[in-house]
Amino acid sequence: MQIWIYFVPGAGGDGFANLLEHADNVETLDSDQDPKQWRVHRFVDDQPKFYSNPVDNIRCFRNNRPFLTTENQLRPNYVRLIENGIPTVCTSHDVTKKYLHSSDSRDILEHDQISVFLYHDNYRLCVHQAALKNLMTKIPVYHSITQKIDHDQFDFVLNIVDLQSDWNIVDKFCNTIGLKLDPERFDEYSKLQTGNDEWLRSSYSTFYPKRYRSNTVNDDTFYTEI
Repeated sequence: MQIWIYFVPGAGGDGFANLLEHADNVETLDSDQDPKQWRVHRFVDDQPKFYSNPVDNIRCFRNNRPFLTTENQLRPNYVRLIENGIPTVCTSHDVTKKYLHSSDSRDILEHDQISVFLYHDNYRLCVHQAALKNLMTKIPVYHSITQKIDHDQFDFVLNIVDLQSDWNIVDKFCNTIGLKLDPERFDEYSKLQTGNDEWLRSSYSTFYPKRYRSNTVNDDTFYTEI
């Protein structure tokens, strides 16, 4: 079983995917390299920027490109997980599935796939958050989503705000698809959402997330490391 989280940048999909990775019966895409961990890249204005590992070498589904074997390869560990039916979690910005449907290797990419469209009620906020968390000096002008997202092509359509605020909703979803997630992991996820990682600091090894404050003057945004 592979659980794919589809979301627009800034909607919180990487964090939710990271939460699901902590289920007892899930093996991560990088399990051949690292143990399970909270994947926080940095904090900006006390908001965590999570990150996810890709299924391929060039992150095609995060960059609006199809998977083509002439220019790309699937990660061997991803293929191993799928071929052996081991639950794992994947992420994609291909919210229309346009690029998935024009890809090679769909027999692997769609094998036993549970697809989840993760949405946010405020897409203007998503654009703003994505820019801040990526330390962009120019905040993009918000444009309403023009692509039509067909909810019927997903197995689940979930609201990230509800998921972040209510363990019972997360627990119900996990039970439905057969994931064994300890509520303590949700408590840790909730702490990270508030910028609290003091409880985690002792487990950082070679990488520790930096923290930034943003300040916008006219049309330019500046970041100060704190």
